[in-house]
Parts: sequence; C-alpha cells; structure tokens
Amino acid sequence: MTRRAPTYLVIGFPGAAAVEVARALAREGGAVRILADGADSREAEDLAGSLGGGSAAIEGSTERIDLGLPGSRYMELAAEVSVLVEVSTPGPPGSRPEGARYRAVREIVEIASVAEGLEHVIVLSHLDVAGDFAGAFAERDLDLGQGFPGPAAADRHRAERILRRHSRTAPTTVLRCGWVPGSGRGLCPLVEMLLALSDTALPQPRAGESRIHLTTVEDLAGAVVGLAGLSPEGGTRTLHLAAPGEEMGALANRVVDLARRIVPAGFDLGAGARRALRRGGERGWLPREFVKWQPFGARPESAWTERFLGDHGLAFPSLTDDALVRLVERAVEEIVGFK
Repeated sequence: MTRRAPTYLVIGFPGAAAVEVARALAREGGAVRILADGADSREAEDLAGSLGGGSAAIEGSTERIDLGLPGSRYMELAAEVSVLVEVSTPGPPGSRPEGARYRAVREIVEIASVAEGLEHVIVLSHLDVAGDFAGAFAERDLDLGQGFPGPAAADRHRAERILRRHSRTAPTTVLRCGWVPGSGRGLCPLVEMLLALSDTALPQPRAGESRIHLTTVEDLAGAVVGLAGLSPEGGTRTLHLAAPGEEMGALANRVVDLARRIVPAGFDLGAGARRALRRGGERGWLPREFVKWQPFGARPESAWTERFLGDHGLAFPSLTDDALVRLVERAVEEIVGFK
C-alpha cells in the first residue's frame, strides 16, 4: 500500500527555529500546518503561502485547551497530522509564563492520544534539564536528584517526564539541544552577550572555563527533517544534539577577535552589544544571568546520538568556523546598524 504524503504540524512559531524547520520540511514534500497565536497569524499565513504543497496556518496556542480550536477543527487536525514537531527555543527568564512548557507538552500529549495516523512526535528540549548534576549526563538520563538554576529549566525537566510517561500514544523523539544562537526571534543572541561581557570580568570565577553547548538552527532543522523521514520506533528516544562544548572564555575571545576585524574603527563593541540586548526590554537577555544558567558540573554525553545519526546517514551538529563567522557578521551588523 502506498504511504500517504506526510502532513507536519509545526509548533513554536513565530520563533526562527520553527520557521527554519517548516521550510526544511516543506522542501521534503508533504504539507505543513503552522500553529500560531492570533497576533502572529498573518505572518504565519504568509509563511505557509510561501511553502506551497497545501501548507496552511492554524490560529491556536498550546496555552489553551485543545490548542484553542473548536472541537470539529481540532479533530480534523488530529486526523490529518502524521508528524508533530514542537521546536520552541528557550528564552530569557520571564519571557514565558511559569509552567508554560509543561502545559504545552500536555497539549501535545492530548492531541497525540486522538491522532490515529500520527507516526512520530519530535520535541525540542534543552541540556539544562541536567540542572546542577555533576558528571557525565547521558541521553537516557533525566531524574538524577538534580536541582535547577531557575523555574524554566525545572519546567523543561517536568515536561520531559510527561513525554516519557505518555510516549506509548506515539513514538517520541526528544532533542536535547544546546543554546540555538542567532539574531532571529527566539534564538539566543550569543554573540551580543559575549561581546557585552568582553570588557568586564566574567561574573563567576568558573564561568570562563564552563563549556557552552550550541546547536545552529540549520543543524536543528536538518536533524528534524532526517528524523521525520525515518521509520519511527516505539517509546521515547532521546538525542543530545549539540556541538562539543567550547570553553566560554575561549569562545568569547574568538568572537571578540572576529568582531574587531569588521567593526568600524573606534566603535565600542561592548557598549553597542549592551544597547542591542536592552532593545529586548524587560524580557531581554542579560549576559550575567545567562552565565548563571551555564551547567558547570554536567558533561553531556552524545556517543549514542552520534552513532544513531551516523547509522541513518544524518550529520551530528558542529559549530564550524564558517558558521561562527556568519553569526558574528550578522550580530555586528545589528549592533552597529550598518548593512
């Protein structure tokens, strides 16, 4: 029997990761459904229209019961979706209501329980679920008696527990990523933060030696597309999808060196970066707070992930020099204000 063309439900719009994933999935064929709240529905419609293949925007939210949809529309969506992808990237403290991640995953579990044709659920998590655990943190690990630097990491940990408990409703892949850097919506303004810290001492003595784990949005989208095309397995599969960590101090030095090569003479990079970050308002990213979130003790293990991806012809993420240069160039353009 011929397998029907897949229909993907993408959750996480208007975040840049969800946009990149939607575009990547559309290029593989099938239709994409983009869930977007009312304020973002017009932008989501424009994106869906550019994707073709019967793609469409759906006005709704994981903050509401049944995604905020009427009962009949909810069941129609459940009947047509074959792969559900949730890629909401972590934001700064206070950027989302407390418990939002847990409620979103509950809604994902609910629609998975009634979507009879659902083949695979792919959900983005973060390596900060390791909390303050010290030692090797393997893909299979979750509950290790760890504490958390703040409610957002604890919320993600709780959400992963719910996914594991209910993964029998549909095969589930959890992608634990590092920070997803960039200047788009929902991405981590990593370059700006490192530049803002460049002219001051790091706020914690060990911060410069802590390893920062990164996943580019392109690598994330490529992994999602590859995983969505695999024959799913039962239960929950967890992958550590992050480039091997580089010490924060060393990465900061590289970023500053690259930025100084292209910035106009006499421009104060640190002050400019702090101004760019403040444009986020009270919910913007604060460099010193970001440093506090870095896991000093946990060492994420990715051996099983690398082997699994390699066996299926998928690439393990890497933060190449070219990718870092592109990140710095885009950030400096925004900071300095030139094109």
